[in-house]
Amino acid sequence: MGILCGIFIFPNMNFLNKKPAFFVAMATVFFAILLFVFRDFAFDSSQLMLNSDQLNGIGSRILRTFDVILTEWDDSRLGGVPTLDALFADAYHPLVWTQFIMDPARAVGFKFILTVWVAFMSAMLLAWNLTGNKWWGSLLGFLYAFSPEYFTYIYGGHDGKMMVFAIAPLALLAIRKIVRDGSLPYLIVFALSVTWMILGSHLQLTYLFLWGAGLYTLYEAAFHCNTLAIRGKRVGLAAAGLAFGLALSCFQVIPPYLYTTTQSVRGEGDHTNYGHAVSWSFHQEEMAQMLIPGFIGVDVYEQDEKTNDLKSSSLVNITMDEYRKMAESGSQGSPFYWGHNSFKLDHNNAGALLTFLGFLCLFLPGKRRWASFWGLGAVVALSYGMGDHSPLFKLWYNILPGVKNFRAPGMALFWLPLLLVMMAGPVLKAISDESENAAKNHRALLHGTAMFVILLLLVVIARFNWTLFISPFGFVVCLAYAVACLGVMSLDDQGKAINVKNFMDAFKAKLPGTSRGVQAAVVIGFAIIGLFLMSGQKLLNDPVTAPYFKPLNEVVMNATASKILPSFFLILIVIGVSFAVFKWKGSIPAKVGILAAVAGLELMTINGAFIQNVAAKEYLQPNNGVVAALKAPFKADSINQPRVLSLSRNKAISGNIFPQYHMRNADGFHDNELASYREFRGGQGNANYLMNINEPDGAHPFLDLMNINAIIFDTQRGTTYMPITTAMGEAYIYGESTTMEDSKAIDALKNGFAYREKVILSEEPQNKGEGGIAQGKAKLVASPKMDTQVYQVESDRAGFMVVAGNYHPYWKATVNGKEAKVYKAFGDLRAVEIPKGKSEVRMEYRSKPFHACLKVSLFAAILLIAFGVYVFVKNKKATT
Repeated sequence: MGILCGIFIFPNMNFLNKKPAFFVAMATVFFAILLFVFRDFAFDSSQLMLNSDQLNGIGSRILRTFDVILTEWDDSRLGGVPTLDALFADAYHPLVWTQFIMDPARAVGFKFILTVWVAFMSAMLLAWNLTGNKWWGSLLGFLYAFSPEYFTYIYGGHDGKMMVFAIAPLALLAIRKIVRDGSLPYLIVFALSVTWMILGSHLQLTYLFLWGAGLYTLYEAAFHCNTLAIRGKRVGLAAAGLAFGLALSCFQVIPPYLYTTTQSVRGEGDHTNYGHAVSWSFHQEEMAQMLIPGFIGVDVYEQDEKTNDLKSSSLVNITMDEYRKMAESGSQGSPFYWGHNSFKLDHNNAGALLTFLGFLCLFLPGKRRWASFWGLGAVVALSYGMGDHSPLFKLWYNILPGVKNFRAPGMALFWLPLLLVMMAGPVLKAISDESENAAKNHRALLHGTAMFVILLLLVVIARFNWTLFISPFGFVVCLAYAVACLGVMSLDDQGKAINVKNFMDAFKAKLPGTSRGVQAAVVIGFAIIGLFLMSGQKLLNDPVTAPYFKPLNEVVMNATASKILPSFFLILIVIGVSFAVFKWKGSIPAKVGILAAVAGLELMTINGAFIQNVAAKEYLQPNNGVVAALKAPFKADSINQPRVLSLSRNKAISGNIFPQYHMRNADGFHDNELASYREFRGGQGNANYLMNINEPDGAHPFLDLMNINAIIFDTQRGTTYMPITTAMGEAYIYGESTTMEDSKAIDALKNGFAYREKVILSEEPQNKGEGGIAQGKAKLVASPKMDTQVYQVESDRAGFMVVAGNYHPYWKATVNGKEAKVYKAFGDLRAVEIPKGKSEVRMEYRSKPFHACLKVSLFAAILLIAFGVYVFVKNKKATT
């Protein structure tokens, strides 16, 4: 939000300075709308906003509030994980401060509300510049902020993605002003926009945005700079803004990259293969959903309390009778979503009005080059997002740096609402144009409307014959539609009537009036889309990609085909009202009001299902009985309370929730879990931890070494726990060591290694210890923060102290004030050499890359502030 406010700092930054009150008024009105939309959450302190990933991570949010400065190590889950190195969400994003001024669990929901608010303001500024009209700018800001492709990420809790969405329009506006006007203030805005994105921690989406932004920069330079010298200078300014943004946020780019590629589970095995890279991709069904939201269902619904019917998004509702019939026909799983992904918690549609307006730009005379650029941009985004359906994805996979470490290529379609705003701007500008071109524009928009309706009809027909359309037949249909569009464009350019004779004559004359570049863009674009359709279900025939997808659920697909009709008819109403408004001679504010109302009605039929709440007490239970029982024995020494292993599905006592109780779970959730810990615990199923679990006299080496004293699990009578009485404490001592590779060490533990008598190290130590079984103790006596630990040790011989926590090369230690090497023990834990007698061991996790990058960021901030002062003074002098 500070970026948006900063626009008004510079005296001659843009024309909005003439009417800042209007911008503030519209921002206030939209915030009031958001409070109304989220009223059940916003005004009821007993409710939490339902967003699955964020609710699962409430414990991490609570942990964040313990210290204003985030600790570099989180010991509350998965045996300990780095925070900043492992992309600990939005640790230093501007909106993180919401959780310091209110209940951190509820702050998550308000952060989403604020992010949508920023999206409105950001898109409004861009659209105001595109249309030259504040009211049209407000409308497009409204459509962008409530775009289902963006808005429905709330349900999944994808705040990092939404932060990129929110500021992306402002970043494009900054590029536009930098290249067209050489604006230095907007260079600062661009730098801060990039910083905002990166600090949101979703580096993949930021990466995909920057590729598109780079292409847009080159487009602007090619067509809006007169000379090669000016082009070079303006592109250089944009590059400088990017460089500032990357430097400011490099502490959240370089350390996570190093960690992800070398230490986390994402950097090895099936997390870097082609199948993983195409997982959660876009499919043909989702592509059709971009046009008609009811084409394919989503796994988000609510149940009617009176009828028990299931009500989902886009007017796709399922009665219990329909549900039973589908089950009887062999359907398993969701009665809504029948596509290839495992489940569907978001919606790939930009809203009928925004999609319609963007499409019309293709037919608008004088803007076809602009429309062709953005239309082909959509196709390029699709060529990435469609994954294995796309003949180009393997090219991107092999040539684009970092793609091998990404998944979910479908998220590239976040560009959809953004590029539609870019295309809708000229259309709205043309609607209010009263020059001599008005009649020509109106004719073109009328014909564009007809072609859009035809496209919608084709999609409806395809819904009833979908397996036919995902074949060469679909490719032919796409080419035929492209040909029809070219004919209509040519006749519009010639001013001729639309009829069969003129249509044929236009092709005989090689489509006069329309440039060959535009013609090529239209044909290439639709041909590539046709190729996507031709791919059918080939991803299921490839042994590399097949494990990541499921076949189409044809029972649900056929049973719900007619469910497309309500949303289809609603889109026709939106189109009809919109075109009537285009022709109406009313004022622009009145037109905006009508269009916003009809668009809002349609958007709520899509977005409404994704706005859900849950009682806070389901997650926050300070008096939980199981927790109280586990903590009772350690009231006198809570610092040495062991870990637990929670296998429960109880939301208040599973996953990452344990920081609310000041406890640690050996399980939990983190996409960037340490690979060594994943192997130590026996995979995500915790096979090693559960070894011999039903044998009272059996060995439990992994539980013991990680100091786990209880396993929490669910029974028919409720949640309970099994005590593990053999846990070895926060630290323990050895007098003897042996050396093995990590995998062999874990195998040795499985096969009866005497883990209480001898420590296994991953490398030869300086001293192997005096030998024999050490007598003494090691105790954690201070841990001011999770990344700092102090132990008092007493041993009858020189040997080793092992800590029941994950090893990482950034852990450093001192023994009696002298630096000591930290070794990896038992394939995952950390150990140090200790002398005979009493000693004090201090361990600290400090990320070298993070601190080095932080210095760069601070230096970049100083330079940017100095540059801002220079620009301000320069502009001030220019206006006096």
